[in-house]
Amino acid sequence: MEKVDDVQLINRILSGDDTTFEILVKKYEKNVHTLVWRKIGDFHYAEEITQDTFLKVYHKLATLKDPRRFLSWVYRIATRQCLLFQRKKRIQMRSLEDTNINVINPMAYSQYIVETQTIAATEKRRDVVQRLLSRLPERELTVVTLHYYQGMTCQEISRFLGVSENTIKSRLYRARQRLKQYGPTIHKQLDFIVS
Repeated sequence: MEKVDDVQLINRILSGDDTTFEILVKKYEKNVHTLVWRKIGDFHYAEEITQDTFLKVYHKLATLKDPRRFLSWVYRIATRQCLLFQRKKRIQMRSLEDTNINVINPMAYSQYIVETQTIAATEKRRDVVQRLLSRLPERELTVVTLHYYQGMTCQEISRFLGVSENTIKSRLYRARQRLKQYGPTIHKQLDFIVS
């Protein structure tokens, strides 16, 4: 039934009803974001890549041969966008620290140092959270990801995963208990990374 709905939505978009595309985006953006976030490991970059994915989907929708395979097609585009992002990330930029100090404005250099240290501290916190989360069983990790990173309620997660709300609550509870074992500040770290 869901695939039929997608087919109808796609046909309306291809017929010139651009506002219908927003329905498809809202329907799948959380799924795509979760996929991208897992592939690249950074919540905020995953948001950008998700937007880029849907922009590409919009421009290439007419090339989709089988509208019933829309979601898998979107996932392939998202995966390609992740690969492009990782390639760009590997390209090394010339560091300001390697530049002649006489060429750099002292205030700009001081600001660069402060920003670099702030970014490094944030990345270190994210790495700590990622390492701790990677210790969780897959079911608990999924629930924590959807709750903390996607901002979904237990009821929304229940509908999304197709299990009872009580099951979601118990998975979330067990995940929190495990995370407390790893360190008392993990909830603060999660809140910091998400905000």
